[in-house]
Amino acid sequence: MLFVGIDGEMSCPDMEKGGKLIQIGLSVMTDSGVETISYYLRPPADMYWEDRAAEVHGITQEQLKANGLHPEEVDEILYEWLTTRGANPKRRIKTVPVGFNITGFDMPFVEKTLPKTYSLFSRRTAELNGMLWLLHGKQGRTMEQWKTMSMEYAKLNLVDYKPHDAGWDSARHLLCFEYLRTAVPN
Repeated sequence: MLFVGIDGEMSCPDMEKGGKLIQIGLSVMTDSGVETISYYLRPPADMYWEDRAAEVHGITQEQLKANGLHPEEVDEILYEWLTTRGANPKRRIKTVPVGFNITGFDMPFVEKTLPKTYSLFSRRTAELNGMLWLLHGKQGRTMEQWKTMSMEYAKLNLVDYKPHDAGWDSARHLLCFEYLRTAVPN
């Protein structure tokens, strides 16, 4: 199995209003640690921009215009990057997206914006929120305590602290997954 930490930053969290994927980050575990790739996406003309969302991710429209790549170009790059790391277009069930609220939030934006990359992923996700609910009450800890512990583990294992950067968050998701998978003995 290839577990892929995924995170997206959006211009607005509501796709129906015209919210768009503006930054994407993917991370995989390698023998030498977490490997991450991240890109800004050039904003389309029909993008709806929400200042409240920008306050969270800190990305400006000027940054996107100056540094963003066309979504089709990013799609090709990410597809190639994932296939060279083990994603198999004929066995997508073995490439599992990992993240917090990945199923309900990030993956619909990925599907719409990066369809070739999306085609590599299993529709079965490693949804971290679901794992936290399963751990709720184990070892006397709440869901929130498990989340805090997993995020602290990830923070200790990442070089710099950049929450709401899609690349950094995708690596954090992968490390939280690693922590949660091994937190409770069999």
